Amino acid sequence: MLAMALLDYLRGTENPPLLIETDTSAPDVWKTYKGDVESHCIDLEQRDGWLELLDVLDRNAETATVINTKAANQVGLRKFGGMLIEALRQQKRKLVALWVIDRKRDGLELLGGFLETLAKDERVELHVVRNLYWGDEGKFDMYNGSELRKEIEQRGGRTLSFPDVADRVAEAINRERMPIHKAREELPFGSRVELSRWQGEYGQMFAEVVR
Repeated sequence: MLAMALLDYLRGTENPPLLIETDTSAPDVWKTYKGDVESHCIDLEQRDGWLELLDVLDRNAETATVINTKAANQVGLRKFGGMLIEALRQQKRKLVALWVIDRKRDGLELLGGFLETLAKDERVELHVVRNLYWGDEGKFDMYNGSELRKEIEQRGGRTLSFPDVADRVAEAINRERMPIHKAREELPFGSRVELSRWQGEYGQMFAEVVR
């Protein structure tokens, strides 16, 4: 949902975004947006997948690129992530990483691994996104008062909150694999009003870190 919201936000900019879907076992974002934006489905657990990613980034050096990753891609990052850092250096680009967390410990442990693997490089800007589907900001107590949060924010990262949306809206988008801008046209009136509210809130969130 975060990747789809980000694609929707970037559609309002001067240059349309590019999508890289790396969850090849369940490429829901790719299936939803492949007819709407240029998109590629790439396996980042293999070296050839990383090389393909770098080729796509090189062909689209001036384009904002959304890379949707599955929850556990640590092995590929540890083995091949250095190639991405080198590509960012050569292209003079930066990586804005939006790390989505729920209220469980697992996500924080993976976040710590990502911080050690890639996020210490100056070309990587890491922000943590609390998914408010799991409750309001105050319920993320495992993260809110953690040393990990202090370290990320000391490095210039932000703690953001991704707004929840009514279940019937989320279910309709996922069930029909409907891009958000089309949902604004096709859903029932009440759902469209709720969707407009949600767009406004996540737009404010993205405006803080996507420039």
